[in-house]
Amino acid sequence: MTRGLKALEHSTISVIGAGKSKTRAWLAERIGVRKYHNMWGLALRILVMAARDRKNPNFAGGDLTLSEVSERLVARGHSVTYLCSSLPKLRHDDFIRGVRVIRFGNVWTASLLAFLYYVKNRGKYRVVLQEALGGLRVPYFGPLYVRKPLVAVWYQRNDRIFRYQYNRVVAAFLRILEYAVARAHRRRLVLCPSKRSLLDLEGMGIDKQLIRTYTPGIDESVLARSTQAFESKREDMLVWIGKIRKFKCPHHAIMALDRVRRAVPDCTLVIAGYPEDWRYLNHLKEISNKLQLNNALIFRFRISEEEKGMLLLKAKALLITSPVEGFANVASEANACGAPVVATYGIPSDVVTNDVNGFRVPFGDVEAMATACKKILLDDDTFERLSRRGVQLARGRDWNQTTMTFLASLEEASINTRNLVDSE
Repeated sequence: MTRGLKALEHSTISVIGAGKSKTRAWLAERIGVRKYHNMWGLALRILVMAARDRKNPNFAGGDLTLSEVSERLVARGHSVTYLCSSLPKLRHDDFIRGVRVIRFGNVWTASLLAFLYYVKNRGKYRVVLQEALGGLRVPYFGPLYVRKPLVAVWYQRNDRIFRYQYNRVVAAFLRILEYAVARAHRRRLVLCPSKRSLLDLEGMGIDKQLIRTYTPGIDESVLARSTQAFESKREDMLVWIGKIRKFKCPHHAIMALDRVRRAVPDCTLVIAGYPEDWRYLNHLKEISNKLQLNNALIFRFRISEEEKGMLLLKAKALLITSPVEGFANVASEANACGAPVVATYGIPSDVVTNDVNGFRVPFGDVEAMATACKKILLDDDTFERLSRRGVQLARGRDWNQTTMTFLASLEEASINTRNLVDSE
């Protein structure tokens, strides 16, 4: 019976006119595919398991990817339900840009509550798109209970994040947990944002044949500013944008600023983002006071996409100080606005290429980062060359293309018997 349904599902997805027959339409509904008249012929009912949605103030890069893709899948006629963690002031059931958002518990309990929701409602969905390891404290572990097609999204290997964010005992436990997550996903399709992430996942035991790569898009409001990139009046300003957390090491940017100002006395640094760790934020302020940076260091919290675009149009460089990033989408946004990037080797080389759209330096090498910044600030030819090439590279990235990559993987999972564990 299971084998017969699999064969029928394959033929249903392959035939555009499946809905013409009442019997075929009824069976298509039973196996979880809705009739839809578009270029794909049939629409999928998709369950997305993420960490946070747009209304959550802790919304981060991975959440952005799943939100943007979900919204565009809905625009293409697919049905998407988005499960994520909640906060006290957020509604349990919501609609955002056509996507049904269901929030559960918090970052510690959302995965368990999502499991209970799935067990009760599994018949409503044809395919699951799940964050493998991200913003939740307890991962979903979907492959342990989802017996339908599942595609996992894995942003980067996290061992270096654990090392710099937590103490040794906690970091060791989390590394073991990450390998357990990898083992649970070893027979499922996995999407990752860079070639380096692909190699890292393969090193953790996931079959290379089941790993697909995607390129995150750029916010349309930021991308539109690329037309202003070469006309904007620049300041001797560096920017650091992201969640203000210990492992992202923005203190390295402050220390680099101190060295840069010896050659460029008027240089300033703007650290913009959400201060998730207030104790660490106070530590950053203490470093600034100790170095007597005075008004040269500026903090901007919870900036809008509009404000981010304006900052990047004024800045001469974006700094990325993290030991590792899955993609660092802000690098592409900076390039779109004409700002070169000075990043650590923890950023994939397909995002920042040395002496092409920025400079790459060893993680933690504050002197090398300061040297790269001074070259951009003091050499107009270097800035112009990196800026123009960065804009060219950024213009080729948009969320519609990202969505097509996700959709191709979801459809592959839906018809690939290797990824279909069982039929419910």
